[in-house]
Amino acid sequence: VFSPHGASVAYVGRIGALARIVRDGVAGPAFERIRFDTLAFTRDGRLGVVVRRSGQYHLWLAGELGPAFDEVQRPVFNGTGCGYLGRRGRAYALVLNGRITALPGWVQAAGELQLGPDGRHHALLATGRGRAHILSDRGIATFDRVVSGSLVLDPEGRHWACLAGQRRPRGLFFALEGLGRVPFDPRLARHSDRGSSEPATGPAQVALDGIACAVLARLEETP
Repeated sequence: VFSPHGASVAYVGRIGALARIVRDGVAGPAFERIRFDTLAFTRDGRLGVVVRRSGQYHLWLAGELGPAFDEVQRPVFNGTGCGYLGRRGRAYALVLNGRITALPGWVQAAGELQLGPDGRHHALLATGRGRAHILSDRGIATFDRVVSGSLVLDPEGRHWACLAGQRRPRGLFFALEGLGRVPFDPRLARHSDRGSSEPATGPAQVALDGIACAVLARLEETP
């Protein structure tokens, strides 16, 4: 991977049973495993990646190891902020800019962490107690279900939005933090990456870009 300005390059190499991070031709420390799919530069040029040492996973960021977990999800870098979700046993925690916050004990699974541009505001998707929940720095919102991959933040990180559903009466809607609900209209979901005006054939086939465009467009229309 290349740094944002192209001044540095990094990759993962292996010597025998150990893996190393190589930046600009200089090999770093050895680890049991390096998740090369998580290797990334921050905007300010720091290098981060998920590694395993002594059977535990850590975020390695700018030469420093983060706390140990049984599982570390892909980190999110936004501005100067860094966040990720870790799991120890059945307990999940959010690590945001080095600070660990335990998620509620009823959380059975968590993911899809989103960070605002200042690295402080966040939102994530969790399941537990038979329902889906959006956990953010501003509270918890609960739904019967949330469509995987639909959680987004607006460009300023002021509000989150997602495509959610209810069991009775059955239906889908856009849930907009602090702004209520907007009924789901498949015609709003465009395949924006190709500029197509043809609507998707069903909620399960709505492109993530289309969801993001529709949600953010609605947020921008709201004063």
